[in-house]
Amino acid sequence: MRVRQLTPRSGKAGLCPGAGRLGVRVVALMLGLTVGVAARAVTLEVEILLPKADQGSVYVALFDDAEAFPNADRARARKTRPVEGDAVTLTISDLTPGQYAVAAFQDLDGSGDLTTNFLGVPREPAGFSRGAMGRMGPPDFEDAAFTVEEGGTRITLDLR
Repeated sequence: MRVRQLTPRSGKAGLCPGAGRLGVRVVALMLGLTVGVAARAVTLEVEILLPKADQGSVYVALFDDAEAFPNADRARARKTRPVEGDAVTLTISDLTPGQYAVAAFQDLDGSGDLTTNFLGVPREPAGFSRGAMGRMGPPDFEDAAFTVEEGGTRITLDLR
């Protein structure tokens, strides 16, 4: 029986002698990709100032696509929180840095939808990121868009 001894010169090590340097490089690359993705996940904190304290719930929709904005069914993330006080803070995690827009409303009647009049004008407090306002409808994505940075971002919406 022959015993083969591995030496550093052979470039082979560990329990799998056939792996060689290529195996080590593949493992290093995989670890680097995993760490790179995890390091890019960031958090957005949204503070919502409310005109009607202690009433109803707040609905928030986050968008990363101009084509989807402001259709809540096509939002990247949606959050709901009961109102306690005159402000609500929501955190949205696992985002990648980039351009986003937020639409929010305070549901005062408990319908789960933004109540509007016959012209489509909101009858409940509503707003968009960056205070964007549209003419005869919602604003464009570009008007409401903001950048989520590598270290995370905090924004404030003032519903009206």
